[in-house]
Amino acid sequence: MEISAKESKDLKKDLEFDPDDDYGTRIFAIAVANKDYLNEHLCIPTVSGVPICEEVHDLVRDCYYAMGVSWHDIGEIPVSFRLTMPDIIGWEVNFPIPAEMLEKYLNSSQKKSLEHWRERYGDDYKIKYLQIRSVY
Repeated sequence: MEISAKESKDLKKDLEFDPDDDYGTRIFAIAVANKDYLNEHLCIPTVSGVPICEEVHDLVRDCYYAMGVSWHDIGEIPVSFRLTMPDIIGWEVNFPIPAEMLEKYLNSSQKKSLEHWRERYGDDYKIKYLQIRSVY
């Protein structure tokens, strides 16, 4: 089933993206090889918070899982985002910060640390992000 252009427009019109300055976001960078066979299950130690992508959190083993070759803890940034529909009572979702926007919220130390880590990986790798909403 496909949605019509009008339905798509209506959905987008009714969504609101709100910054939440009361809670920050913990950011991890993940280096992912373009050649899948080089990637493995990375086990990232749990930090306090709520993972924005639930499927990567293992409560039993107390870690986050991601496919890749390496990870880097960038640290905390002072903002998180919520997606809401004002006409729907009580519906809201924690929304990840797009990769293109992340640098805006990193301090100079975080930027330097990330760049130093990223230098190890060339065109054969993509950098992806795991985000945890800090609510504790």
